Amino acid sequence: MAGEDAIEIEGIVTERLAAGLFHLKLPNGHTILAHTPLRLLEQVKEAVVGDRMTVEMTPFDMSKGRVKSLNKI
Repeated sequence: MAGEDAIEIEGIVTERLAAGLFHLKLPNGHTILAHTPLRLLEQVKEAVVGDRMTVEMTPFDMSKGRVKSLNKI
């Protein structure tokens, strides 16, 4: 993703999946699938349902995103 094209948004974890994948609910009501880059895998290992995550999305596919950070409650 190019930096100028990326959309950053915060979502709430609704489901943890295997291998660093999460379902997130966005403020607009949509649910997306977010994957975790390898450098953040250790940080998000403790993520639970209800935690907030900041994700980067491309405007071309608004159903997927990449985790940028975990914001524990």
